[in-house]
Amino acid sequence: MSIPGKLRAGLGALGIRPPPPGREESVEEFVRRNLGAEVFERLIEPFCSGVYAGDPSKLSMRAAFGKVWRLEENGGSIIGGTINAIQDRGKNPKPPRDPRLPTPKGQTVASFTKGLAMLPNAIASRFVIITLCTHTEVYCSELQIDGQICNLHGL
Repeated sequence: MSIPGKLRAGLGALGIRPPPPGREESVEEFVRRNLGAEVFERLIEPFCSGVYAGDPSKLSMRAAFGKVWRLEENGGSIIGGTINAIQDRGKNPKPPRDPRLPTPKGQTVASFTKGLAMLPNAIASRFVIITLCTHTEVYCSELQIDGQICNLHGL
């Protein structure tokens, strides 16, 4: 990153940037406003495209990066929110780990033994009434569970 890009990002993180627009922002809008175009173009856009496989101009900042969004919301800036979060953490420590849980050894990232397809297959095996269509794009659908209507939005 260039020196001006780093300076812009630092000043924005400190709160020297335009105010929030008063509506929900996309990831792109939030990052450009807070950290500048260079941070967005060189760091965030490739990250969002790779991790979320999505368009950061359409991803909701609050939904995709809620913790970062809350930093600005709670502290007036990203740095201000970070300072507040650190202070709050000191006042309200995390509850102790449940002793009934196993202690992880080494790497804690895991998957299903027969791959990620095990989860939807296990869920599908519980349904009696519906037919599960795998390898199918869902554009818009509705599902009713225990009287609650759930809207499902897919690709």
